[in-house]
Amino acid sequence: MRKQALTVAAYARSKGSDIRNQVKAVHEYIVQWEYDHDFHPSSYSPAGALLYGRTVCKGVALTFKLVLDYLDIPSICVRGKHEGEGHAWNMVFYKNQYHFFDPTFDMSETKNGKISYKNFECSKHPEKYEPWEEFKLPYCAAMKGKQK
Repeated sequence: MRKQALTVAAYARSKGSDIRNQVKAVHEYIVQWEYDHDFHPSSYSPAGALLYGRTVCKGVALTFKLVLDYLDIPSICVRGKHEGEGHAWNMVFYKNQYHFFDPTFDMSETKNGKISYKNFECSKHPEKYEPWEEFKLPYCAAMKGKQK
């Protein structure tokens, strides 16, 4: 699994030193995976995504963070509700602020090699969410003007 994560990180590094371009490359890689509607146990971790190319939102968020960790790009996984269902996504820090990223939703819109960026630096996310990590949730650029 580590080898696959490093392969994704190497692909991202090949896009140059700009953090946004590297994050975009990770997004491009991830959205080509299959969403696991059968909810196999491995799909809730980076293993399902990296080894089998099949995952759910939690696996996507954890894998996204894992690869960004290899790239030394600060990020966290967050969880909340989307249309009443539990959901997971990421916040990535660059240009002195956090931004939301949700490759999971772009997985279903990426077809025939045409990558969807609809949820790349997405700003429409639930106002109530929490971090998985044990540190304070940062302010996100998408939350500008909204109460925390």
